[in-house]
Parts: sequence; C-alpha cells; structure tokens
Amino acid sequence: MCKFTDNMKQAVRVRMWKHTPHLYFRISNTFRGRPPAIDRSELTDLLPRGSEGAEIGVHLGDFSAALLQRVTPTRLVLIDPWAVSTTAEGGLYAEKAGVEQADMDMRCKYVAYRFAAHPEVSVVRDFSAPALQSMAADSLDWVYIDGDHRMEAVTADIECAFRVVRDGGLITGDDYGEGGWWDGGVKRAVDAIKGRDGYEFLFARSKQFAFRVHKQ
Repeated sequence: MCKFTDNMKQAVRVRMWKHTPHLYFRISNTFRGRPPAIDRSELTDLLPRGSEGAEIGVHLGDFSAALLQRVTPTRLVLIDPWAVSTTAEGGLYAEKAGVEQADMDMRCKYVAYRFAAHPEVSVVRDFSAPALQSMAADSLDWVYIDGDHRMEAVTADIECAFRVVRDGGLITGDDYGEGGWWDGGVKRAVDAIKGRDGYEFLFARSKQFAFRVHKQ
C-alpha cells in the first residue's frame, strides 16, 4: 500500500489550491469536523445597513460573505493572523489539532481571492489587538469578535474595539456559552464587562452577544 509522505500531502494541497481553491477548503474542513453554521440573523439585523465594521477571526470568510450580503457595509475590515497557535488546546488554528502553517497561508490567500472583487473589503493579516490599535479612534460603527476564545483574549478584543467603535456603535461576537476547549472564556469575558461604564449589554442569544457603546 502506498503511504503518503508529508511532501506528497503538501503537493496535493498546493495542486488543489491552484486549481480548485474553494473545493480544497470545503473538503479540508469537512474532514476536520467543521461544525454547522450558526444562525446569526438576529445579529446581522442589528447592524446598520451601509455601515463600517470589522470582523475579528475570519477563517474562510463565510460569515464575511454573509455580512456583505445582509449588511452591505461601505467598509469591511477582515482581521485574522492565519497563524498556527502553539498554545491553544483546540480549535481551527491549534497545532495540537494537526493544523499546519502551510494550510493557514492558503486560507489567507483564499480569503483575499474570495473578496478581491469587493473594494469595500480590506484584509488585514495580523493579530486583533495590534490591528485594532493601528486604526483611528471612533472610525467604525461595529466590531464582530470571533477570534481567540480564551477569556483574556476576548477581554482584550472588547477593550480594543471600544476605542475604535463610535459612540452609539456596537461590539458583538460569537460563541457566548459554557464549555468548549476555551472553558467558556467568551461568556466569562462578556459577563465581566456587563457592568462597566460605557457598555450597554443588549443580548446574548444563539451564542451571539452584543453591546452598545456609550462614550458620552
């Protein structure tokens, strides 16, 4: 029986990427046990049409495409490092789950390819904190957070987003709930911020959460 070497596997990945990138990722994520899409319609209905926003944690850009269709933003910043995590215990970017950096590089290229025809979309390959810190204060209407799910990372994302979002804007995100390899880190971060000045908690349903920002 023929045994695939690492070089042979990489050659297949590259060939699939060059000729059928969309099929490559669909097959790849099927075998990685990607969970079914979450209904985020309530959240997208909350985001103002023609607004300016950012998504943290893009992966393949499936929700990015939904945001373009449902929100029709005039500016959409897609932020993701597409980097293998050596510290995460699980998830789509975890080294312990068998993810390779070559795969991450292809995912980044795929997202750039997928949205190349949309001038309102900019792809920022960076970690969320420095990416948000490099943006002008009060320059966005909303930020959607779906990156590192550990409590300290989510807390940092929310705090960085507060500076960037305009008064009356929204800070929203995914995977509010118990459990997961991140030990409910999203929920714990959101719950800890609920009582802070400037953050009006709107809801947490269907694993989505939303705050309205009040700076005055």
